[in-house]
Amino acid sequence: MRRHRLVALVCALLAVLTAGAAARAQTVDPRYRFLTVRTAHFRFHFPEDASDLVAALVPIAERTWDRFAARGLRPPALTDVVVADQSEAPNGFATPLPRNRILLYTAPPAPGSGLNPVAWLEGLFVHEFTHIVHLDRAAGWAAAGHRIFGRTPWLLPNLLLPLWHIEGLATFEESRLPGRPDAGRLNAGDFTVHVAVPAGSGRPMPLDRANGGVTDWPGGLTPYAWGADFHAFLERRHGREAIDRLTERTARSLPWLGPRAFRSVFGTSLGELWRTYTHERIANAGGSASAGRQEPSPVRRLTRHGHIVGAARFGRARCDTCPAPLAYTVRTPDERPAVYVLRSFDEPPERLVTRYGGTTLAFSEDGTIYFDGLEVRRNTGVYADLYAVDLDTRRVRRLSVEARLQDPDLAPDGRRIAATQHVRPGARALVLVDIADASVRTLAGGDDEVFSAPRWSPDGRLIAAIRQIADRMPELVLVDVDTGDIRPIGSGAIRRWATPAWRKDGAAVVVAMADGDGPFELYEVQIDSRRERRLTSLGTVALWPEVSPDGRSIVFTGYTADGYDLFAIAYPERTDEAASDVATSPVSSWMDDTDGPEASPARAPLPSRAPYRPWTTLLPTGWTPLVTWTDGQVRAGALVDGSDILGYHSWAADVTWAIADDLAGNVPRTTPDWSFRHAYGRWPVQPFLAVGRTTSSVVVRDASGRLARHASRDEEWEAGLMWPFTGYQRTHVLQVSLARVAWNGPGGDRNFSAVRTAWRYSSAHRPGYAISPERGVTVGVAAERIMPALGASASGGRAAVDGRLYLPGAGRHDVVAVRAALATTWGDDLVRSAFAVGGSTAPPAGSLTRDAAALLRGFSDVASAGRHATTLNLDYRFALARPQRGVGTWPALLHSVHAAVVADVAHAWIGTFHLRDFKRSIGGEVAVDLVLGYTLRATVAAGMAWGYDPARRASWTPAPYVRVGHAF
Repeated sequence: MRRHRLVALVCALLAVLTAGAAARAQTVDPRYRFLTVRTAHFRFHFPEDASDLVAALVPIAERTWDRFAARGLRPPALTDVVVADQSEAPNGFATPLPRNRILLYTAPPAPGSGLNPVAWLEGLFVHEFTHIVHLDRAAGWAAAGHRIFGRTPWLLPNLLLPLWHIEGLATFEESRLPGRPDAGRLNAGDFTVHVAVPAGSGRPMPLDRANGGVTDWPGGLTPYAWGADFHAFLERRHGREAIDRLTERTARSLPWLGPRAFRSVFGTSLGELWRTYTHERIANAGGSASAGRQEPSPVRRLTRHGHIVGAARFGRARCDTCPAPLAYTVRTPDERPAVYVLRSFDEPPERLVTRYGGTTLAFSEDGTIYFDGLEVRRNTGVYADLYAVDLDTRRVRRLSVEARLQDPDLAPDGRRIAATQHVRPGARALVLVDIADASVRTLAGGDDEVFSAPRWSPDGRLIAAIRQIADRMPELVLVDVDTGDIRPIGSGAIRRWATPAWRKDGAAVVVAMADGDGPFELYEVQIDSRRERRLTSLGTVALWPEVSPDGRSIVFTGYTADGYDLFAIAYPERTDEAASDVATSPVSSWMDDTDGPEASPARAPLPSRAPYRPWTTLLPTGWTPLVTWTDGQVRAGALVDGSDILGYHSWAADVTWAIADDLAGNVPRTTPDWSFRHAYGRWPVQPFLAVGRTTSSVVVRDASGRLARHASRDEEWEAGLMWPFTGYQRTHVLQVSLARVAWNGPGGDRNFSAVRTAWRYSSAHRPGYAISPERGVTVGVAAERIMPALGASASGGRAAVDGRLYLPGAGRHDVVAVRAALATTWGDDLVRSAFAVGGSTAPPAGSLTRDAAALLRGFSDVASAGRHATTLNLDYRFALARPQRGVGTWPALLHSVHAAVVADVAHAWIGTFHLRDFKRSIGGEVAVDLVLGYTLRATVAAGMAWGYDPARRASWTPAPYVRVGHAF
C-alpha cells in the first residue's frame, strides 16, 4: 500500500507547513472527565475542577467576541474552547482546522517570566481568539474554493503568513485590553527587552529572520516580540483600523504572498515599512542603551551561555578559604537543559544533571541540590515535581510524584522546603514540604491567589514571596511560618515585584521590581519600615538576586543581546540618601486590612453543563483531492479526515479510481480503491483499526514467455493496540495487532493473516543547533507471524531489527552516527518476503518493509535482494555554517550547512552467507537545513559515493545521489 504512505506523507507535509496555527489533533490527560457548556458564541470543554475558572472566562470570551464584531472583523459564530489543567506552563493553542478550536492551559504566569501576569486569563484568551479571527478568514478566490472543498489549509491564506505577522498580531491584541493599559506583553519590560536591547546595540532584527525558524536568541520568541512591536509601530503611524483592513486584504492573497497586501493598505511595501520601523527603533533605544551604563557599581559577567539562564543559588564552601559553589539552570539550543555548577568565578561552569522546566533551586549544607523538574505523564500531562541531586555523586532521587510543586527553597534547618503548588486551575498556594516523608502542608493560598518564588529568612521565621490576587499587580509579601499570616511590604498600582532574596542579616529583602512597563531592576526593601532603595540601574533586566555568603556581593540573572546570563555586583553600601519611605501608613499588625486580598468579583453561574460528547465534532469539514501514480497506475480521488475536539477519536478515509493504467487483468477502472483508518487516543493503551481494498500490480510471465504487469486486488484489515510512552528524555512505542491480507491475482486467491508486533525506543535528541540526532540511541524491532490458524494460506514470517547510535564527535555538534540493521524471513515460499539493500535513505527504525535493512550509498535502491539482508553504516557528520538567513518574506530560510563522510557495507542473500559477498561504499555529502513555510525544518543532501560489488569484480565506481532527510 505504498500509495497510501505517499498520501499520508503529502498530508503531513501540508499540515506541518501550516503548523503556526493549523490543525493537529490534541489530546488531554485521560485522568480528567470533561464537561461541556454552550454560550452564545462558544462551546467550553473543561474538567470539573476548572468550573470556577471557566465561570470567569465565559464573560471574558463573550466581551471579546463583541469587541471584535464591533470593529467589523466578523468573528466566527462558534468556537470550541478547551480548558485543560495539565501543564505548569501558561500557554495556549489555536487553530481553525478542522474547526475553530482554542486550547488554554490553566497555570498562571509568574512575574519576571516574560509573560505579563496582569489580567493573564483575559490576555491569554484574547491572544488565542485573535488567531481564530485572523486565520479563519477566506476572501476572493479562497472563499470560492471554500464553497467547493470546505475547510482546507491552502484555502486559508492567513495561515501561510510569516510567523511575525500571525503571532505579532495576537501579542499586540493581548496588549490592548480595554481599561487595562498594564496588561499584555507589550506592557512588560521583561518582554520588550527582546527588542530594546538588540536595537540599542544597533542590531535590529532583519525581516527574513523575523519570519520564523531562527534558532539564535531570542529564537522562538522572535516572531512574538518583533512582530508585536512592529504592529505597535503600524498603529502609531496608520491607526488600528488599518491593521484591521490588512487582515481582510491578506485573506485574498495567494499562498505565501500575503505580505504584498501591505502596499495596498499602507501605501508602501512591507520591506520599506520594516526599514523605517527598525531605524525608528534604533533611534528610540538610545536612551535605554545609555541607561545601561549607569549602574552604581561595576557589573561582572560570570557566564556566557546566552539564551535562558535561571536563578543562581550559593552552596556551602568546602573550607574557610574556598569559594562557595554556585548552582543554576541553563536552557540553550546546544544541549538538553541542565543544572550547572560554578565552583568559582574563575573556573568554567560544570554540567551537573539534566533538568526540564523550573527556574530556581536550593542548596543544602551537605551539598544536596533541590530543584523542581517537569515530566510527561500519560503521554499528555506535563507536571512538576521535586528532585534532589548530590553535588559529588550526581545521583538523583525523586521527592514527590505528580504533586505539582515548583520554586523550592530550603529552610535553614534543612528539614523543610518552601515551594509553590498548583492547587486548582488558576491558583498556586505557598506550601511547606517535609523532606523526610514528602508530606505537604499548605501555608497560604486562596482561590484567586498565585504565589511564586518563596525564600526563607535567615532565622527561619518568615518566608518572602510574590503574591498576586486576581488581576491586581504582583506584590512582595512576608508570610509567618508558624501562623500563616501575610504582610505585604512591596506593592503599588503600577509596580510589578518578582524573585525576592534575603539580605544576610535578615533585616531586608533584595527583590526585582519594575515600574509600569519598564525593566526589572534590583531593590532593597527594609522589612520593618518598608523603606526601599534601588541597587541597580541597568536599563535591561535584573532578576533572581542571590546575596553571597559573606553578604558583600549580589549575583543575579541579567540580559544581553544573546539572552540571559549570570552577573555579579558588589552589594552597594547603605546611605540615607539612597532610601525613600514608600509606606503610606504605619504597619501595626501582620494582617493590615488595607493590604489584604480584594474580594473576587461576583461570577455568574455557568449555564447547564453536560458530559463531553465527541460525536458532535467528528464529521469532516473539508476534503482534499488526490492524484497518485504508482504500480503502473494513475488514480484520482479524495481524502477526508476528522477528529473530535479533545482528540479522543481520529480517523481518515480515501477513495480513488484509476484514470490510466497498463495492467492486464479483469479489474475494471470503475472499481474504487479505498481505505479507512481510526484510532482512539484517550486511553494510555490506544486501539486502532485500518481497513481497505487496493489494486496493485504483479509481474508475471504470460503464455508467450513475456513479462507483463497484471492487476491484483488486495484486501487488508488490521486491528491492534498501541502503547506510547512519551517522556522528555526517552520515548517508547509498543504495538501489537492482528492483520488479514487477502490477495486476489494471477494464480488464485491467497490469504496472509498474521500477528504483528513492533517496538521502538529512542533516547537521541536534536537541539536547535544540532545538524543530526545526538547523544543517544534509537532501536526498532518488528516481527510478523503468518499463521494457518488465522486462516493464512501458508506459514511463515519475517522480522527486522534496526539499531542506531549517535555519539559526540571532535567538534561541537559533530556526530559519529552508527547504524546496524538485519532483516530476515522464513517459512513457505508463498509467504517469504524479499529484502533489498541499496539507496541513500534508511527507513524508520522498526520497519518491516522491503527496505528494512537498506542503505548502501553509491548503489541503486535495489542493488540486490534476498531472503535475508544486513547493513552496517557509519557517518561522521560535522557543521560548516549556520547562516539562518532568507530573502524577505520568502517561505524558505537557509538555517545551516553541514557535511558528512560516509561508509556503508551491506549484503542480501538467499542461500549460504559469505562474508566476502558484502558490497561496500565510501563517500561524502553536503547538506543544508531549510526552514520551509516558516516552520518546517527539512534537510536536503547531495553526495557522491564510490561503490564496490564483489559479484561484478569491478573497481570502485562513483555514483551521485540526492536525498531529503538524514540517511538515518
